[in-house]
Amino acid sequence: MNKKSILLTIFIIISSITLLELSMRIKRGFLPTEPLPSGFDYNYVSIYKKIFTKTLLSNGILVYKLQHVNRMGDSQYFQANKPKGSFRIFLLGGSVAYNFDNDNLQCFKEMMRVLMPKAKIEIINCGFCGYDSYRDSIVFREVIKYKPDLIILMSGNNECNSPVRVIVWAYKLNRFLRNLWIYRELQDNLISRFYIHRHLTFQGRLRNFKRNIRIMVGEAKQRKIPIALCTLPTNVRDYFHCCGNKTGHDFESKQYFFAWIAFQEGKIQEAIEGFKQYVIFNPENGYATYFLGKCYDELGNYSLAKEYYLKTIESEVHRCTPQHNNIIRSICKEEDIILVDLEKAFTNIAPHGLVGKEYLYDICHWYRDRYILVSEEIVKSALEYFKTHLNSSLIGSSQIENNHFLRIHDVAVSCPINLTARERAIEMLSHTMLHLHRNYDIVLEEESLSSIKIAYQLAPEVFESRDFLKEQLSRVFYSQGYTPGNCLNTEEFWDTFLMYFAETLRRLGEYAKAIDYFDEVNNREQNFCFLYLGRSMAYCKIGQTERAKADFEELSKRNCNNKALELYRELLRF
Repeated sequence: MNKKSILLTIFIIISSITLLELSMRIKRGFLPTEPLPSGFDYNYVSIYKKIFTKTLLSNGILVYKLQHVNRMGDSQYFQANKPKGSFRIFLLGGSVAYNFDNDNLQCFKEMMRVLMPKAKIEIINCGFCGYDSYRDSIVFREVIKYKPDLIILMSGNNECNSPVRVIVWAYKLNRFLRNLWIYRELQDNLISRFYIHRHLTFQGRLRNFKRNIRIMVGEAKQRKIPIALCTLPTNVRDYFHCCGNKTGHDFESKQYFFAWIAFQEGKIQEAIEGFKQYVIFNPENGYATYFLGKCYDELGNYSLAKEYYLKTIESEVHRCTPQHNNIIRSICKEEDIILVDLEKAFTNIAPHGLVGKEYLYDICHWYRDRYILVSEEIVKSALEYFKTHLNSSLIGSSQIENNHFLRIHDVAVSCPINLTARERAIEMLSHTMLHLHRNYDIVLEEESLSSIKIAYQLAPEVFESRDFLKEQLSRVFYSQGYTPGNCLNTEEFWDTFLMYFAETLRRLGEYAKAIDYFDEVNNREQNFCFLYLGRSMAYCKIGQTERAKADFEELSKRNCNNKALELYRELLRF
């Protein structure tokens, strides 16, 4: 076929497609633009943009200045020409790195000055919320160009992106072509017939994590840059976020339901027997194993409690698991690099070795004042390493003495960051409320109920005034870089929160107070199924059987979870 024939064929094909597309547009109109998936730009596009850009300050000094928005804001920059005598540290990771604020970084610097009194300590925070090890590796490739003396990596949470990455140009091209009727219909038809989305398995995610960490460590060693890897703690005792094949309450199972009720009523042995029988046939249900852990915790069998707690998070993808931490330990040992064992540090000081609400306000984030412990562990681990590895005029072997550990601890103790019980409760509630979902079913989210219960037990006075609570939460939201907009001012938001709080009070045995809050919600919003169920159970406990029956009958008229409803009917004997 000659060149002219080829061009003619191409012309005919393009013309035919164009005519077909025009006819479809005349008949159906223009295609609506498809919105970008939530968080797509942050997760897949902006990760390839440079974090720092060269900028000339008004005083004539050339610096690298942060151009992304993170916790350090607009103030974070460092000199392009590294000053003599400076010791430059880069902090990488997800939100646990991002949350290292100015006050805590200042304490970190003071501890490093014990180790390096001659050095000018620079700490540059390159942590970003939601970053996994792959995204950390992109940040790593940039910061190694800025002459670091130490890189600290806090990675292991957030290994949950699916897919982990996309080919951006191909995604944009496909998005452009989907503005054509003929292309979108053809692609949708092919996808519906042949495409099977396969989520990356937990073991596959572990392999990716290990590969990404090894790549960073290998490049750091090649450039002779000290690197510290941190294991990360997780809240196993007081906060659960199960991500197995089957999560949440299984109210399809009568056995599970009555085991859970037994636990709620303090009948621990009965609950254990029920949950154990249930998990024999449903080992993948994270709630069942978590509540088994809580049962043994209540009995004081902490080793068995820990065993079940850890089973709950075996395949967790949003937080660092023991498997991730063991990879970190193994790589540090094999490559002879700095290990900062934060998981061990938190476990050693936690009651009965079970990390919970005393240290972490959700599944993986520790309270603001716990960064002092984190800084101390980093500096002490660096001190151990530098005894034998660092060849620098800033620090000599004669300077590294055993009393350095005591002096570092003295600095840690003197850091002026110490949260009150009220501040801890507010910090916990701020996270809970950002993720609180309006729920019309008769099953509420246990994660949110658990957090509200802990916050109430820490500081019950926080809940006495809505205006006070709103003011405190707004302050925390903005200090953490969130812009909650009007969510704190909407009645819908507060109705949802108050219903969760009412159920928290009911579970704690404060029945009259719980009924008052259920009534307050009912005055404005009558569509919550749980409102009638929770109030009915509270009425039962104080002997007001007729009111309890009336609420349950009202619940029966609504489109609620019928299976769970029948189980509750059997429980209440209505």
